[in-house]
Amino acid sequence: MIRAILSRAAELIRQGVALPSVPAAIGAIAVRRTAPLADYLELDDGVLFGAMHAWESSADPVLSDLTQRIRGRSLFKTLELYGMDDAARDQALQIAREIAKRQGLSPKSYVGLDVASDTPFDDRDDPLGVVFPRGEAKKPGDVSFLLGRLRGETVTRARLIFAPELRDAVRAAVSA
Repeated sequence: MIRAILSRAAELIRQGVALPSVPAAIGAIAVRRTAPLADYLELDDGVLFGAMHAWESSADPVLSDLTQRIRGRSLFKTLELYGMDDAARDQALQIAREIAKRQGLSPKSYVGLDVASDTPFDDRDDPLGVVFPRGEAKKPGDVSFLLGRLRGETVTRARLIFAPELRDAVRAAVSA
């Protein structure tokens, strides 16, 4: 949700809309896509939540609604997209965005796709070794069956993220 809020605020700033309490880093990033390090370091939770509180009364209905939802804890919901490839994920995203549009919500602000990936273990370039009694060293993945199987494997988790009032319709359409 915070990503949607910051994206919407940046879009409005680029359009020339004057928002109250815009932190220097957010204003700079919205306009120049970069911010001075000092401004970025000032962007802590208190500054960010102070700005979002001020934006609750914004004339922009999307920004106002999103920021009110954060403080009111009407948080976005998720739907795991197990085993879907990129094309299937994109199709699920388009379906969810169409549902949002039909319900009068901005598809770009109220529906998103989060794809997180990580390679939790890879010892190919790691100097760490297991040293045996005679001085022989082996990589952990060569000594452990489990680590050997995990070596270099990337784990990916994909989720649709959407406004709570879309939950039933999105689940029914995407899970069908």
